[in-house]
Amino acid sequence: MKHNKAILDFENDSLRRQLAMANADRDNMMRRGEAIKSLLDQTGAALMNGLQKFHETERDLDERRVEGTDMQFLPSASHNCCNGQAAAREH
Repeated sequence: MKHNKAILDFENDSLRRQLAMANADRDNMMRRGEAIKSLLDQTGAALMNGLQKFHETERDLDERRVEGTDMQFLPSASHNCCNGQAAAREH
């Protein structure tokens, strides 16, 4: 009877140690998971901010290109002066 009790006590202690280790591992994994989630959130926010800046820059460049294209079709001062002499020299 004492022998069986000693075996059961040993197994019980062993299971308690395993449970404590499993709980510690779980807590560690949860902390790591929270850190990874935080890092992913920060990275996602930085990515979205970068994309917004990129699109703003692209829009500005497109507007400048359109304005530059519009300016090519406007008559310039050199074409309008001297009764068309400058225009005749260019062509």
